[in-house]
Amino acid sequence: MGWKVLIETDKVKAAFIESMLRNEGIPFVEKSTNMTPVIFGSGGSVKILVPEDKLEEAKKILEEGIKDD
Repeated sequence: MGWKVLIETDKVKAAFIESMLRNEGIPFVEKSTNMTPVIFGSGGSVKILVPEDKLEEAKKILEEGIKDD
């Protein structure tokens, strides 16, 4: 089973997305892009990866979370 990128976003949004995934029982891995953070930004960006067989389910959860936001 491989891992696929669900989204690349800033650390603040990543925390929100990870919370949604955790609540639905979907495993995830956060990988830093190792970019130097912008002084006034949110601390750089990260990629959130999910298992390949959970990617479609995770996308639906992400879409629903955005609608509710």
